[in-house]
This record gives sequence, C-alpha cells and structure tokens, in this order.
Amino acid sequence: LLAGAGLPAGQVIGASDAHGAEPVERPIHPAELTATIYRVLGFDPNHVQLSDGDAEFPLAETQPMSELVG
Repeated sequence: LLAGAGLPAGQVIGASDAHGAEPVERPIHPAELTATIYRVLGFDPNHVQLSDGDAEFPLAETQPMSELVG
C-alpha cells in the first residue's frame, strides 16, 4: 500500500484470517495510516492546527505505524 519516502520495502504487518476477510493480528486503523503519511511528508502528526473557528485539533489523533517509521 505504501512505497517510497524512505519507508522500508517488502514489509508485511499483521495477519488476516484464512479467508483474508478479518485481521487477526495487528489491525491497522485509518488514523494510523494518516499519521504515518504525515510523518513521512515531514509533518508532526500531533501538531495542532487552527480552523476557521480557532478550534484546535491535531493533524492525526494517533501515532504513526511504528513498524514503518519507528
């Protein structure tokens, strides 16, 4: 799914059931994927951004995938 940007190649993270329908080991959540993409682009995923209403929120609400970015 991810390639380039200095990420290690050829990694398999987690495992699925015999039918490939459900994760049985290390499910990856969309927020983790988003945080990982931000990290490899050079953004701190925990950095606070301001919206039009001055509400503060982090770029991602979780940590990047440690298997890929440490």
